[in-house]
Amino acid sequence: MHEQVLGILPEEEEAEPPLGVEPSDSSLGHGELLADKTGGCYPLVSPATMDRRRCTMTTLRHGKICHVELPADDPQTSAEFYARVFGWAVRSAHGTWFFEDSVEEVSGHWVPHRETTPPGVLVYLWVDDLAVAVERVVAEGCELVQPVGQDAGELTARFRDPGGSVMGLYQEPVA
Repeated sequence: MHEQVLGILPEEEEAEPPLGVEPSDSSLGHGELLADKTGGCYPLVSPATMDRRRCTMTTLRHGKICHVELPADDPQTSAEFYARVFGWAVRSAHGTWFFEDSVEEVSGHWVPHRETTPPGVLVYLWVDDLAVAVERVVAEGCELVQPVGQDAGELTARFRDPGGSVMGLYQEPVA
């Protein structure tokens, strides 16, 4: 089985563990960070723990959105974009690119050759700083389809992702 993981430390790659943690320490798991030899930090996630984490999500209720299929002509390009800009954990298995959002509450995958549709259902991504998120999205070459300030009383913007889907950005208004 060929599997590729982006933004995640693969099991076979050696890395320096965080201070006070031995590499064989089985206490590492959900939410832990692992530092590599270059000083980069990565969520400690392997393909096996991706499956385990789905079973231990903190919010499991009837009606919860749990899986999203996103259209993308080039799923790998979309996966790399969401990993870079929003910190999603992404991986490839059996020719399909999968993701988990940055808080491990929603998972999904990119579907090649599916038509994108105009915003009927619109998914918003929670961001800490809307201006910074818009800047990063535009720097990645995405089209800003609705600038900040168009939704009265809300801090939102919308962009077209690399797969052609329109996605929303939302920042909690400061009181």
